[in-house]
Amino acid sequence: MLDTPDYEVTDAAWVRDLLARQPWMTIVATIDGFPAATHMPVLLEAAPASDTAGSEAITLVTHLGIPDDEEIGLVDGGEVLVIVEGAGGYISPGWYAWGPAVPTWNYQAVHLRARVELLDSQETFAILEDTVEAFESARSTPFRLTTSGPGGTDDLAYARRISRGVKGFRLHVTSWHAKNKMSQDKPAEVVARIVTGLETAGDPHANLALAAQMRAVHGDLP
Repeated sequence: MLDTPDYEVTDAAWVRDLLARQPWMTIVATIDGFPAATHMPVLLEAAPASDTAGSEAITLVTHLGIPDDEEIGLVDGGEVLVIVEGAGGYISPGWYAWGPAVPTWNYQAVHLRARVELLDSQETFAILEDTVEAFESARSTPFRLTTSGPGGTDDLAYARRISRGVKGFRLHVTSWHAKNKMSQDKPAEVVARIVTGLETAGDPHANLALAAQMRAVHGDLP
């Protein structure tokens, strides 16, 4: 990500919130000097107690199939880049009624550099259980890894068997760079028209998720 102050976010709580809301992330590593990437569900771990400097460590956990981890160069003690994107979308100057103007793209993104910690089989299976729980908890009848699955199947035994082909990783974030570009450079009346456009059903660039995030930044919108 370009290291410019425009739209930069320095609030760790904002970063943690985005990581929790957007668990589908891109992990970039290097192997033989070439970049390699994969896309996986990644869970944000609970914040530990603040250290003596008052900052909170950010740790993430994920898993990869064997040998996918080796194919992208994910090794114990290695360094990776983790990319996560929040709401984003095209902003048409047709909404502005103000100019001169050109189109732009509003977005939320965080780039995190992290050190890799390879986990053992017990910790790996715990991550698999936590991942299932994280996504199933919102369902009215959540799926569980139990010995009495649908139709009497032993889902737990099956999960334990296939987990032998999986490696779990903890990612210790060492630094991060975040941006939240939500038309902060536009007059209030233009921002209001942009949000109206994003919320207009039938508009080819309607985007309710982006409109909601713009409202979060511009709290005085009608």
